[in-house]
Amino acid sequence: MISAAAADFEYASAVYENDVAECFDISKAALGEYYDACYLLTDADLEEYVANDDLVKYLNAKIALSEHRHIRSGVTYEYSENTFELISWNVYDDAIYLFVAANISQQYEGTDKLTGIGEGTDLVFQKVNGKLKITEWYSEDFLDHVSREENVDIEQTLENRVKATKTNNALIKSNVNINVIEPINITSSTFSYLDECMASQNVFFDLLDIQKENAVNSQYTSENILSSDNEAVVDIETDANQAITRASTLRPLNRAAMVDYAVRTVRYCNNRPVRGSTYAGEYVDFANIGSSDPDAGDCTNFISHCLLAGGAVTRDGQNGEQNCWFFKNINNRSSSWAGVTQLYDFLTWNTVRGPAGHYVEWHFTNRMEMAYTTGDIIQVRYNGRNDYTHSLIITDMNGGISGPCKVSVSSRSNATSYNVDVDIETTNYISQTLRVIALDGYYV
Repeated sequence: MISAAAADFEYASAVYENDVAECFDISKAALGEYYDACYLLTDADLEEYVANDDLVKYLNAKIALSEHRHIRSGVTYEYSENTFELISWNVYDDAIYLFVAANISQQYEGTDKLTGIGEGTDLVFQKVNGKLKITEWYSEDFLDHVSREENVDIEQTLENRVKATKTNNALIKSNVNINVIEPINITSSTFSYLDECMASQNVFFDLLDIQKENAVNSQYTSENILSSDNEAVVDIETDANQAITRASTLRPLNRAAMVDYAVRTVRYCNNRPVRGSTYAGEYVDFANIGSSDPDAGDCTNFISHCLLAGGAVTRDGQNGEQNCWFFKNINNRSSSWAGVTQLYDFLTWNTVRGPAGHYVEWHFTNRMEMAYTTGDIIQVRYNGRNDYTHSLIITDMNGGISGPCKVSVSSRSNATSYNVDVDIETTNYISQTLRVIALDGYYV
């Protein structure tokens, strides 16, 4: 893999320079039309760029989900601007691979609120009937991970398929048709999953409509219709020297500092928040640790740092333990630091030292009846999965005096996949099962 940051196109082979530059230009045009269709509800002619009919159909179905959310929520933008960065690329004997990071900067209409969305996309280009076309398009969103295949390594797939070449037979120099790559795992079940997401979105907004009509007295909740589950707290073993007691002092978290840290650093995470104790090292991007710990993710690692920014102290323990919450280095940390279910278990169980919270139902109501607020944590269980696998932080709440409150969230999966203060009604999360950890404070 060639890092775009390290690549010097001025001195690169003219063959590769021309090939990659043209593919990147096509990427910017195709991705630009795709994101404008998702957020500005414009038309996208993806057939112009994409070779495979099923891939075009799949991308259009994803656009339809986003359009539906924006129409039903009524969210519009003063502007929505796309910028793209070529992160890495590679040239094969009959294909070119690019990884392109998109940053979508937005401002909601009628407000001064700025939001941002980051998403990375793997793209494969081949020459089809004499023209460069996209033959694979795989994005860092849960729809691709769940409905197609999770954690696909497109580059490794290409490595397995063809041997990388450094000769002058680059595909752009060839006018012959090659063996066109089929997109990974786009089947009837893929489209069935997207249909289920559309049905769940309709349920969400139908419920919101009910709440608007019954803003004060409505007894409806998400669990009346969606199959949200109210799990019991998992028992966690404590060691003999740490008896559970409420004798510890519970102090409030600085929620404003948590929100400020989340919104300010979600893209870069290179600033250390005010630490609650010495048991937390520099920010380590858990997206870079690979498959060595499948239960650890940067989304929950980021939430842990938000808790530290709010003043929470850590609770020391042994590496991998669950009844503690700390990070010293990548090889010496609690499982609750970056594990979604493990953090939930710790927060809802802890009464001794460190942050604590309790489960509340994700529901739609006005602010007077709201059981959660800014700084609290939302966790996501994707449809078809048994476990909760993603964590978000609530970074804004608007309105809700005489109707449902608008909730905005921030989250981070890696350096190119993030949300900055985004209205949750515009996200794919609303079609999934959600639970909330309402934070009580932290024990010292």
